[in-house]
Amino acid sequence: MEVRSGSQTSFWFDNWSSLGRLYETHRERGFINMGIRAGATVADAIGIRRRRHHRNEELNNIERELDKFRDLGSTEDDVAMWRRSDGTFKSSFSSSETWKQIRHGGQMKEWHKGVWFSGATSKYSFLLWLATHNRLTMGDRMIAWNRGVISSCSFCQQLMESRDHLFFECNFSARIWEVLTRKLLQQRYTTSFTDILMLLSGSSFDKTTGFILCYVYQATVHKIWHERNRRRHGELPHSSGYLIAFIDRMVRNRISSIHSLDRSKLEDGLIVWFGSRA
Repeated sequence: MEVRSGSQTSFWFDNWSSLGRLYETHRERGFINMGIRAGATVADAIGIRRRRHHRNEELNNIERELDKFRDLGSTEDDVAMWRRSDGTFKSSFSSSETWKQIRHGGQMKEWHKGVWFSGATSKYSFLLWLATHNRLTMGDRMIAWNRGVISSCSFCQQLMESRDHLFFECNFSARIWEVLTRKLLQQRYTTSFTDILMLLSGSSFDKTTGFILCYVYQATVHKIWHERNRRRHGELPHSSGYLIAFIDRMVRNRISSIHSLDRSKLEDGLIVWFGSRA
């Protein structure tokens, strides 16, 4: 807190002086030793009592901190200051900087740009993040919990269902991926889940093509996973052609919505996408 009038700053529980939060070092005993109640503000501590001399030097340090504010006489509201990652404080709030303060940062993954990017759809990004960590309940994981479960692929009914098989080694999902991205990827085309992710996380594509490929990748993974779950629960299956048309519409809608919000973004997005679909 940046103290001005002192009336909005808690004496014991806010960080307003160079001594830090006073309650953390003095606890309830400090209320008695200083003669300042738990709910007092800095303004209360200044206005309702005179300076005291204590045998304990730590208490005298608190008195010296109060002396700095006795003659300010300001009527302005106190200002809440927010810590930045470099240890400094600013009056403006930043959600990203605050997030950094309340978590332990891990090592940045080299594939993160293929999962988290501007313009992505959150539920698609989250599902791809789960798939990247191999946390989806595929057949190869379920059979480890229950030997009687059906672990074969819901599309080809032949091989063990795994992440890499479903995305996109299976003939059903491979055809969807090929129709949607073969022209965009050209000689870099692959059906390997890991290779696709690493390719899209790099910077080898122009901005528009890179965004479209990342979005198609996430949308395709999400739609195939959704279709897989439908079949697992006994619903009527959709053809690969239906899924291709559905994903195509999703991509067109996303490009249009981003461009309508900011005309400078994805100006040639639909041209690139339609060109790859011709």
